[in-house]
Amino acid sequence: MTADRTLLMRQQMTRLRAIDQRLEEMALQIGELGVRSVSDTGTLNTALPTPVAAADPFADPAQAAGIRLRLSTIEENLRQVSGQTGELVQSLEKLMQQVETARQDNEFRFQQIEGTMGRAARDPDAVPASEPEVLGQIRMASPVEKLDGPSAETGPTVALIGEGDLPVQTSIGEPRVRPSLNDPKELYDRALADLRAGSYAGAQIDFEQMLVQFPAHKLAGNAQYWLGETFYVRRQFKQAAEAFLAGYTTYQQSTKAPDSLLKLGMTLAAMGEKKTSCDAFKELSVKFPQAPQAIAKRAQIEKTRVGCTS
Repeated sequence: MTADRTLLMRQQMTRLRAIDQRLEEMALQIGELGVRSVSDTGTLNTALPTPVAAADPFADPAQAAGIRLRLSTIEENLRQVSGQTGELVQSLEKLMQQVETARQDNEFRFQQIEGTMGRAARDPDAVPASEPEVLGQIRMASPVEKLDGPSAETGPTVALIGEGDLPVQTSIGEPRVRPSLNDPKELYDRALADLRAGSYAGAQIDFEQMLVQFPAHKLAGNAQYWLGETFYVRRQFKQAAEAFLAGYTTYQQSTKAPDSLLKLGMTLAAMGEKKTSCDAFKELSVKFPQAPQAIAKRAQIEKTRVGCTS
């Protein structure tokens, strides 16, 4: 349906451009006619052929002046219509750009889902079935400047707003008392369950415990990434940026490393750090030229949104 709408808008814009060009041509022709027909004094221009002199409407200066006035009025009206047509063309172009951005966003979502499903099919233990889908995966980039502030592992966790199926936060304040777990897989699964349920403080506790007690576990890189997401959802951008930076630098061999770098750039943009954000997006393309197409496309969308020049 989006493709049909885009094609229809392109056809309409082509027709409007043709109309706009024709109106301009008519305005120029009318202007030329007025110049050739009537001199500045309102008298007949003898250079214009006159088949029947007695019937020539320009022979009378008063009549010639009236015709000249009407021609000027018509010309002005045509120019106004042409200007309105130009504005309509610009509006259509802007709408087409919005449709194209939405199309790219949707394509990214589909590719991300397909990529996750493919990884799960190849290695069922690599990505737990309960892990929520989130757009924008990131890898680590060393040149990105580390932010000052609390450690990425000391703040509450938050899921990414507007991406995937993470819910809005359902509870505020300290999490309820929960049984102690010492198995990394159980900690990870419970944290993901809390993440999906909107209990971000609880998810934070388990992700942090896992990262402290089992930093070398195969899911530690994933846990670091989701810890950053928990901050991001609650708009705690400084903690989120530090968590994503750790996911990029500490766990650069993790499958979530490209995700962390991409999300680091998005977080920095949300903090108003445009230059550093653009550096992160550039780092992503340099460090991970073979990153999944979905990640590369999302990075390009975010670079355009932020206004990066390269």
